[in-house]
Amino acid sequence: MGVLRNGQEEIVPFKYTSIERQGKLFVAKYTVRGRETFDLYTLQGDLIETPLLSAVEILADSSFMVRSKLHKFGVLNTSGKLVIPMEYDKIEGLKTANWVYATKGRETFLLDYMNKRVDIPANLRYVDISRSAEGMIPFSDYDGYGFVDLNGKIVIQPQYSNITEFYRGHALVRTAKEELFMIDKNNGIFKKIVLPPSPDGSQRLDVAFSKDGTGYFTMGEIVLDKDGNVVNVSIDDLN
Repeated sequence: MGVLRNGQEEIVPFKYTSIERQGKLFVAKYTVRGRETFDLYTLQGDLIETPLLSAVEILADSSFMVRSKLHKFGVLNTSGKLVIPMEYDKIEGLKTANWVYATKGRETFLLDYMNKRVDIPANLRYVDISRSAEGMIPFSDYDGYGFVDLNGKIVIQPQYSNITEFYRGHALVRTAKEELFMIDKNNGIFKKIVLPPSPDGSQRLDVAFSKDGTGYFTMGEIVLDKDGNVVNVSIDDLN
C-alpha cells in the first residue's frame, strides 16, 4: 500500500502492508524479520525521522505515543515533532492535553510536553490513569477514592467508594453509604442524585460519549446528563 495525491502523485511509497490516517499523520506498517514496524508521514508525504518504531498509539489529545525497538517510549505532537524524548520505560496518556504519566526506572510521575516533571505523592496506593480528565487524576487508598491535580497536590481527599472522571467540571461519586452526588473540582456538592430503586453498589460509575461527542454519566443501564438528570438515552448508543 501507498498514498497518491489526486490519484497521480505518489506521496507515500507503495511498500507498506497497511496505512492508516490518524489525526494529521499517516501511520504506515511493514514487517522486519517478522516484527511489526512503523513509519510516520505528514499528510504532505514527508517522512518523520524516528528510530525504528514497534508501536504507535494515538492519545486523547491527538498526539502520538511511540515505542522504539529498544522498548523506550516518547511522544510526538500532531505535527510529528518529538515533544517527549524516547527515553522512558513506559508512557500512558491522560485525558488532559499535553500531559502523560511516565515511568523511568522505579519512578513514576506526570510529564508535560515541555518536559516539566511533577511527582505524585509517594503514599498514594493506586493512581487511575484511565479515568483522568480535565486536570484531575483519581487515586485510591484504604479510605477510598480521591483526586490529585497536575501539580501533584491532593485536592479531593480519599473518601468515595466509586467515582467517575470529571466531565465539564463535575464528577459523579458514590459514598460508603451508597449515596450518589455530583461534585465539582473543589469537592463541593453540586447535586444529590436520587434514583428509584436504589442503585446496586457493585455497578461501576463511568462517563461515556455519544456519536455527536456529548458526554453522559452512566451507572449500569442508567444514563445521566452533565447536570445529573436521568435522560432517555440508551447505553447502547454510547461508546
